Amino acid sequence: MKKNTLLLGLALIIFACQRDHDDFRFPDTHSNQVKYLENLKMPDIEIFANNLMQEAGWNAEQPISSQFERRKSPSSTWLESNARSIIDEENNIAHYIFKIRVGPGKYDMINLHRVVKERSRNFPKQSKNTLFLQHGDFKDFEGMFLPGVKSPRLDDSEGIANFLAKNDVDVWGIDQAWTLIPEEETDFTFMKDWGMQRQVQDLKKAMTLVRVIRFLSGNGLTPLNLLGYSSGSTVGFALLNEETSITENNHNVAGYIGVDQGVHTDNSIWENITCDLSAGYQALLDAGQYQDYNPLPFFGSAAQSDPEGASELIPGFSNLQAAQALAIYPLFEPYPGHFLAGIFDSNSLPTGLQNVSTEDWLDFLIYSPPYEPVAFERDEYMTSCPSAVDVSWDDNLSQVQNPILYIVAGGGFGSTGTETLNQLGSADITTLEISLYPKADVALDFGHIDLFLANNADEQVWKPILSWILAH
Repeated sequence: MKKNTLLLGLALIIFACQRDHDDFRFPDTHSNQVKYLENLKMPDIEIFANNLMQEAGWNAEQPISSQFERRKSPSSTWLESNARSIIDEENNIAHYIFKIRVGPGKYDMINLHRVVKERSRNFPKQSKNTLFLQHGDFKDFEGMFLPGVKSPRLDDSEGIANFLAKNDVDVWGIDQAWTLIPEEETDFTFMKDWGMQRQVQDLKKAMTLVRVIRFLSGNGLTPLNLLGYSSGSTVGFALLNEETSITENNHNVAGYIGVDQGVHTDNSIWENITCDLSAGYQALLDAGQYQDYNPLPFFGSAAQSDPEGASELIPGFSNLQAAQALAIYPLFEPYPGHFLAGIFDSNSLPTGLQNVSTEDWLDFLIYSPPYEPVAFERDEYMTSCPSAVDVSWDDNLSQVQNPILYIVAGGGFGSTGTETLNQLGSADITTLEISLYPKADVALDFGHIDLFLANNADEQVWKPILSWILAH
């Protein structure tokens, strides 16, 4: 059957002058603000936040603390670049991007994104509703949450980030450092230790900066809601785990939305798959390969430039069929999870996609980062493999008290991680499963990437997320 051929191909993947007049006041006391800022152990963070706001043209409603005012800080050098664009003129939604240095290495940089409704240029509306977005494997913030900015076929406003901003949510997000590595790089020794802990620490730094920026701009010092998608869901749970060791006043995460991936599993099939994957990635590390090559652009470029040509990635398929097969066939057989809900002919060959146009899918594939750290991929799957090396980022899950929304795609991977929820200490856990077909027809059901790319994702996924944010 052609599916077996696909699996061989997929082996490659192992893979304010002006301000709002809203009738709310933030409850933070001066003592809480001082305690949080003192406990950050990042002495330049408040000055850097203030400098970043000045570069963005944002008005500071709250002066920086007197003990920092008198200091000269080198923190302005942390900001490598910044940009602003309007992505939705009708609703006056702006998209800001800041490239921020987080360490001394050449590629120790992240992008910080903000998508927000403005009253006028450079005057974001104040909002008590927040969401910080953490992307998953082989994609970045725009590619996953604002795909219209990447795709020449879509309006810039397409994506959950703009949807939430239109509804008065202050949306932020990160591009992890590996997404910024240029394709022409050839020496990846710097990436040797870019595992789970690196991802968690950079996420923590980004959320800390955002929390201080929101404080200085009059939004209060309240923690942020966080959404982690795919491998980013595991990163988010790891951050929750870490925050159990510090006082609640210093937590950056308020509520947490984990999307289609967990930390632990009670599914024996998935357990075997993750053990094989983590061992495979460890073998690459042992052999001195620290970068994984993103397969998505190869599928997309071939299908777009020569759709009827013979695929080099999946023998027996055309380039277009190979790109469709990548979307709709099980990614890790025998587990039936897939990227997108597909359309099949009588021979189970791909003929199209249910919820996403083929053109938009090809753009999604093409506009993706070229590399990802092997160490992180090993760590991502190691958490679900009981025979692997014991990890530290799941030791305190029973102490996690945050409100949780866990989202599962019927044809995705989230059901493999529901055991994670049983290990949390939270009394506020909600599960949302988007399933449009009976279990027997899982091959046709809503897929892993449908959650953010499908033409009906706003109704099926985004509106429930918005409702949950408003309720928390």
